[in-house]
Amino acid sequence: MPYTDRLPEDTMQQRRLFFIQLLGLLALVSLSSSVAATVILGKGNSSLLGGDLSDPEDTVVDVGSYGMVKTADEMKPPKAPWRAVVLSPTSPPGTAPHQIHAYQSWQDSPACAIFLNKPETRKWYISFIDGGYGGPTEAEPYACAVQFYQPHVLTHFTLTSAPEMPDRDPKQWAIQGSNTGDDDDWVDIYRCDAADRSSSPFQVKGRTQTILFTSFTSASIAKELGASDLKKLMAGLKGTKITTADFVNNHKAYVWFRIVVYSCFNPNSTTFANFNRPPGFSLGQLELFGVPGDAEPIVVQPRVRRVKIPVEELIVPEAYDPAFIISYWCGPPKAETTLERYREIKDCGFNVAFPAIDQLWEADSKENTEHNQKYLDICQQAGLKALVWDGAIPKGNGWSQPTAAEVPGIEKSLDDLIAKYASHPALCGYVLGDEMGMSQHARLGVVTAYLLKKDPRHLPYYNLLPNYAFKQNSEYEALVSDYIDTVKPVLVSWDHYRQMFEGGDERFYWHNLEIMRRLSIKKRIPYNQIIVSLKHMGYRECSEVDLRWQVYTSLAYGSRGIQYFTYWYVKELAWAEAPAMITKDGKRDLKWEYAKKINNRIAKLGPTLATLTSTGVYCTTPLPPGAQKLRAEAPVTKAEGGPLAIGCFQDPAGKQYILVVNRSFKTAVNASLKLHSRVTSAAEISQETGKTLDPQPTQNAPLGIALEAGEGRLFVLSETGIFFQPLAEILGGEDSQLTAIEFEPVNADSKSTGTLFWRRSGDASFTGLPLQPIDATHLKVTLPAAITQAPFDYYLEIQEPDSQPIREPRLGAEAPLVAVPDQSPPTAVLELATAVAKSYRVALTWKPATDDRGVAGYCVYRGTEDAFPIGDKPALARLPANKQNFTDDSPPSKQTAWYAVQAVDVVGRKGKVEYIRVNVPGHEPPANTLSLKAQPGSKSVMLTWSGDLEPIVSALEIHRGEGAQGALTKLDEVTDMAASLYLDATAAYGTQYRYEIRPRSREGLLGESGQSASASPLR
Repeated sequence: MPYTDRLPEDTMQQRRLFFIQLLGLLALVSLSSSVAATVILGKGNSSLLGGDLSDPEDTVVDVGSYGMVKTADEMKPPKAPWRAVVLSPTSPPGTAPHQIHAYQSWQDSPACAIFLNKPETRKWYISFIDGGYGGPTEAEPYACAVQFYQPHVLTHFTLTSAPEMPDRDPKQWAIQGSNTGDDDDWVDIYRCDAADRSSSPFQVKGRTQTILFTSFTSASIAKELGASDLKKLMAGLKGTKITTADFVNNHKAYVWFRIVVYSCFNPNSTTFANFNRPPGFSLGQLELFGVPGDAEPIVVQPRVRRVKIPVEELIVPEAYDPAFIISYWCGPPKAETTLERYREIKDCGFNVAFPAIDQLWEADSKENTEHNQKYLDICQQAGLKALVWDGAIPKGNGWSQPTAAEVPGIEKSLDDLIAKYASHPALCGYVLGDEMGMSQHARLGVVTAYLLKKDPRHLPYYNLLPNYAFKQNSEYEALVSDYIDTVKPVLVSWDHYRQMFEGGDERFYWHNLEIMRRLSIKKRIPYNQIIVSLKHMGYRECSEVDLRWQVYTSLAYGSRGIQYFTYWYVKELAWAEAPAMITKDGKRDLKWEYAKKINNRIAKLGPTLATLTSTGVYCTTPLPPGAQKLRAEAPVTKAEGGPLAIGCFQDPAGKQYILVVNRSFKTAVNASLKLHSRVTSAAEISQETGKTLDPQPTQNAPLGIALEAGEGRLFVLSETGIFFQPLAEILGGEDSQLTAIEFEPVNADSKSTGTLFWRRSGDASFTGLPLQPIDATHLKVTLPAAITQAPFDYYLEIQEPDSQPIREPRLGAEAPLVAVPDQSPPTAVLELATAVAKSYRVALTWKPATDDRGVAGYCVYRGTEDAFPIGDKPALARLPANKQNFTDDSPPSKQTAWYAVQAVDVVGRKGKVEYIRVNVPGHEPPANTLSLKAQPGSKSVMLTWSGDLEPIVSALEIHRGEGAQGALTKLDEVTDMAASLYLDATAAYGTQYRYEIRPRSREGLLGESGQSASASPLR
């Protein structure tokens, strides 16, 4: 046991009593009433309807064990009639095999269990901690999808809850259909957005309960179903009537169906209070029923515009030198600050030195100033730039928001710092701190702004925490966003080491890279990742492949250089005296040689990479958590040969680059990349010379790339053709009078000319409209008014000097594109109404708008007067088309508010605005609907309560009196609104006590007393 001191016996007795009482509480809770929104067919295996699409003959074989690690084909259950079952999330190679595919689970609870017809003993289970990446979210849900051989129209389905742990039930979830299985092709058939158990079909006491969801009622059942399904359903209903349909049958057929889970009743978490009851998700069974149908043809856009970043949105040129930083943490100690040591660092391929391991974070002193001057002089002689730590900048605590009175003192310290070092030619920048948290950003921003104002050529350097230091990626994004917005850095640095755990752990790595890439590019700031090279805290001893993998995956996501943790041996960190790049004896470890090889190669790429801005990063299967698969806008349309990461970039001239990395730690791969038809060739940037090698033609053959494990290679692409947004996407958008379209030739400086050929759909001949240059990079065509009134065919022909005409699409008049102008905006929403109007909540509902192209979603606004103008007013919410309700959790109390709802169609045209007036009441005492029980214990009384609390409640006051008529006085209060029990340990044996609970709002208003409960403590 971790504790050696035994608790006193009386304390042990009290605790035993407490847990006995707690068990009683759980029994009481289990008896609480629930509301089922749909038809319940029963419990257990016998409650299933049977013979669904996933197992029409009920012959799928449960193989019994699913913990082994084999391929999906090897583990697919015998007699399974489906084409495939796929799962998200999965455990990528090199990590613990929690669930590598839908047929495998190290806890013997695979996703395919929901098709095995055994909900009493089988379930699909994912632990939030082990393989579940903290829990499902709207952006990264859990999903299990099944692909059938023939398309079907879904008519009804059943779900069966797992046999235990009700908190793992799905809370927000959907059943969806698709004909491709692609991430962006899923359509909601049914969606549940439960706020709590009262609005969920899953109930606490309903274990292995089978719930029926239909698109019909009993009145229409016979005409909706085939004879076989009708017979099974009528037997399962046992006379129960279906009075309301759960979803609308849109009569669309799909070959893919999936259940997707966005949240569970237990909150997302990467920790657990009870090792035996970790948070997670589970489901017993899914049955799908439908009738055969014809799937809609998959429409492929004939032309996709590339991701093109305007020059004004590219990452800004760095003010500091060098622009591509190759550095480390924990430099040689002060006693080793010699020219020999720093030439050794230079020889290892580093270009920026980091402060001495025993000088970093030291207080300001004459000795440290002298050391820094010596350190800078030696770095200059060795050909290195240097980051400097000076104690004039406080570290750690004390970085709170400075007062106005403090600012002059801060500026004086920084002036002294600049005077000491700014003129030294070797200075790269100033180290400000490391991983201090959001509360420190205010002062850090003051320091950074002043340094950049007074010494703009040198880098104020600070390092952020990794994402795994936070429970949720959303919390981490908030930290990084606040840092960028408040501090306004010129470089974003962070560290990430968990990918090098023994056995591997990539759960957080790709998320972290993508978050930093996205947020930094949004504010046009370069970024640089720190990787691990020291064996410590569970991180493994890094091989050459480990270092190479970390470096090149960082570069693929746009990191402008790399930093290693650590260079020098760190006695306090190293496990079993594990060496860094330098051993405890001051000698070079093998990792020094590995780093030298890698650093010298990426240094040749540095001048190119420092000019590029990332436009996207894509990974091949198996897809790591947090990574994106190839998308239509990428210059790569297909990638084969192994697990790859493909970083896409653009330079200021508009040229496209790709950095291709082998994600395998174990094997070399021969990657084969099919590039977009506009790409004519790819030329590698040499990692020996930095020069561009001879181009490889790519239009008639894939680009072949040989990659060692963890290796990356950079290519510049040559392109031809025209980039434009298809007319079908933009005609009649925001501007219904649109009469001109702009196009951009690839070779913008070649003085291209061209023609748009168009004809009414069905006409025999095309009419040509000349393209006119409007600036150095764009051509424009003026459209006659009649062209936007009806569908028409079109193609483009671009003529560049001294070359053959280029047609888009390539076949021109033989395969023209089709534009269908949008003829009308969406209608107004119908029946806009107020469902709830409280001081703390206004809930709106409405019936959907309609549109000839389709409604894409709704915007909700709030104003102070009727028909308030929308204009550029920011929306309170932007909702998907399938959601026709909105809740405002912070309305203006005791005021009149006007709300507006506006539909937006698929081409971006906004519809008529519908307004509604809401008289928001003032703050009122919270309602008291709690049910209170009192249970006697030994010289104590256990209070338990159940019921819903209004969100304004911030505390529950416990009031106690003696006897049936004794005055009640406040005994205590409970501020944890998730709590549902209170132990009165001050109660005396032989006295009858009466208790009441009163809710108190955050405004201090006290609610009425609810029902009372009485008890007399036991001896």
